[in-house]
This record gives sequence, C-alpha cells and structure tokens, in this order.
Amino acid sequence: MENEARFFRPEEGETILCYHGKNIYEAKCLKLRQTDLGTECRIQFIGWGRGWDQWIGVWEKRILQRNEANLRKKDALETQQIIERRERRARLMSPPKEAQRGRVTKRKRGRTPGRPSKKQ
Repeated sequence: MENEARFFRPEEGETILCYHGKNIYEAKCLKLRQTDLGTECRIQFIGWGRGWDQWIGVWEKRILQRNEANLRKKDALETQQIIERRERRARLMSPPKEAQRGRVTKRKRGRTPGRPSKKQ
C-alpha cells in the first residue's frame, strides 16, 4: 500500500484510459474499494457490455490518466498495431519462398506413383 502513491488513483466517475491486453481503451471508474493489497477501481470500458467490467488494482499500472500525452500514446499504439496487422497479412498472402525461386512445380493429376490404379 505504501507504493500506491506512485500510481495514478482515479476518482469515482472519472473518465480514464485503461490497458486491456496490448490495447488502451477509454474507460470510466465506477467505484473504489480498499483491499488487503491496496485500492482497487471498478472499471467499465466505454462502449463495452457490463460483462467486461473489471476490478483493477491501481498498483497494476494498467490505469492511465486521460490527458494529451496518454491519448497520443493510445493513438501511437493503435497505429503500430495496424501496421503490424498489415505486415502479417502481407506475409500470409505472399507466395512461399520456394515458389518465388521457381523451384515449386505443379503436381500432375492422375495416378500416384507406387499405387495400383483403381481399374483392374
């Protein structure tokens, strides 16, 4: 609890930013409660259903104050993820390296070598 002073502690009803996985989303602090570990905040992600609400400890470093610097961080993270998604999609859509070198040949239709034909 003594380390809690270093972390952002939102007020009830305050709009904040919150990490969920790798992403940062806008959220609202619904309630605050004291536990043995310290202060926890009931977070409701804006635009998400109630099933996504979470109790998050302020010591977890997932809660960010909603200010210009953190909004820029959110936008930069979204842009980086869009670029990574495009690169991953491009890698998946590109032909294999063997095909680019001309080593892959099309398989001939017909009887597979080593197997007897069906007509006997």
